Amino acid sequence: MPEESKTARNFKELKWSDLQDWAGGKATAKGIKYQEEGRVKEIKCTSTGSLVARVEGTIEYFTEVSLENGKLSSICTCPVGYDCKHGVATVLEYLDLIEQGEDVSVVTEEDPLIKRSRRGFAGAGTSGAYQVEKSSRILQEYLEKLEKPELIQILTTFAKKDNMLGIYLTDRQHLSSENPEGVIGNIYSELDGLWRELKSFDFWSYESEEVPDFSKLQVRLESLLDSGYPDEILDIGKELMDRYNEIEEYDEERDIGTQISSCMDVVFRALSQSSLPAHEKMLYTLDLELKDNHSILNEPVIWREAYSREEWNLFAETLKVRLQKETEKETEKETEKETDILYESFWERDYAVDRLIDALKKAGRSEEIIPISELEVERTGNYTRLVRELLDSGQKKRAEDWIHKGIKELREYDPGTAYELLQTLIEIKESEGNWLFIAALETEDFFRYPQLSSYIKMQKKQP
Repeated sequence: MPEESKTARNFKELKWSDLQDWAGGKATAKGIKYQEEGRVKEIKCTSTGSLVARVEGTIEYFTEVSLENGKLSSICTCPVGYDCKHGVATVLEYLDLIEQGEDVSVVTEEDPLIKRSRRGFAGAGTSGAYQVEKSSRILQEYLEKLEKPELIQILTTFAKKDNMLGIYLTDRQHLSSENPEGVIGNIYSELDGLWRELKSFDFWSYESEEVPDFSKLQVRLESLLDSGYPDEILDIGKELMDRYNEIEEYDEERDIGTQISSCMDVVFRALSQSSLPAHEKMLYTLDLELKDNHSILNEPVIWREAYSREEWNLFAETLKVRLQKETEKETEKETEKETDILYESFWERDYAVDRLIDALKKAGRSEEIIPISELEVERTGNYTRLVRELLDSGQKKRAEDWIHKGIKELREYDPGTAYELLQTLIEIKESEGNWLFIAALETEDFFRYPQLSSYIKMQKKQP
């Protein structure tokens, strides 16, 4: 089938870094684990060259992964909704199948797998967004023609029928007196009430219980923001994430997490409008992201803002001090084996360092990135980041040296990262046309891990 061969060709050109740039480090790591555990139960290609799959999580999820101009994107029926671990697992499963020479069928748009992967996803196409925008414009034009008494009549009538609209308008009324304490008190009371519900909630039997509803809390946050009180929302955002951390491990279906994510979207909008200087906005965002152990938050727009070099520099300096203090604390406590440096939440430090490196680039201090990445290898074993930075700076020989060291160090306790480093080394040698070296690498990989996929790759690389 020509469509399938074209799809295979496009996906085979992907590098490991493409997956991480697309889905992020946490989702990529989880996707690798899902694929290795055989959770991709069904996979097909579409006529347009995307992949659709049924992936087993806590329940079954359906995902579609597209690759256009070398860029990956995906939608999913899971609570995250897009660019998630289920999409990563789908890509890896597809690559594994074509490496083994197995057929992946191409299906039409009427196939149930395609329909289920697109069902209920708000961003599945631009036409829906366009229709909403068009409807809003028509509604605005209609309301602008109405007289004030008519508008008041409409609002009061529907405030009685729609509880959320009633809460929103009542809060706006109270806030018009420039006294936000009452509304803020109501928000914390709402939060306390929700947590009382959650403490008695049975997370193991969703079917028999109604999930606590956070929509009223979200509406109150919206009213506070729309009335011009963004600063007052920031402490509420921290409180909300702290409380979710208490129950996140039980929220396997992410029903609570998805609702909190919607509330946090309001918090991040408030952050953008707050009086904090830019570097403090960045620090606030980072603090919340480091509490997000289960990836419920949508990516904050703060990282895409065009701030000045000075602001990025202030953020980088503050973060460097934090990391140094954390290093000193760990050094003082370190009484066990060296391998225990890779503490349970090492991803938090890794993520903070990723943000530091990004800030250094934007502050014009790129010369500091590789020394920091080398030091962090000793802390968290993140060889992948160091190798990427070395290659980006044109230091291929040093990158190869670190790849060899990383494979040796990680092969036993982190084979996934060791394999990723091996693939990077193969890509380097392919760019050089060093086919004998590649064949030797693939042969070693086969004898270390004798699988059919390794055997097929080894045969292909033989001169």
